[in-house]
Amino acid sequence: MTSKLPALVVFDMAGTTLRDDGGLVNRALRATLADAGTTATAAEVNAVMGLPKPDAIARLLEIPRDDPQVAALHRNFVGRMVRFYRENPAVEEVEGTSLVFLK
Repeated sequence: MTSKLPALVVFDMAGTTLRDDGGLVNRALRATLADAGTTATAAEVNAVMGLPKPDAIARLLEIPRDDPQVAALHRNFVGRMVRFYRENPAVEEVEGTSLVFLK
């Protein structure tokens, strides 16, 4: 009997493949919004946390998803997150994560 492996598996990062980031995604999104002159509470950001970040940004700013400001702020947010994951020594995998990717 042959088992068919999935063509694609997608994993979340914070808390799934990497140890909990201590709310960094929330803070980074709020800092990104602050760059646009808008404030949001941690609770407001948590309310949109499961959405794709461009959609979350648009909702929090109450502007259309295709507004050019959304793309610019999303690039800002992604840059913050990439720097964190590259540079912060506290970033650690959840135990066993590497083994999943070796198979």
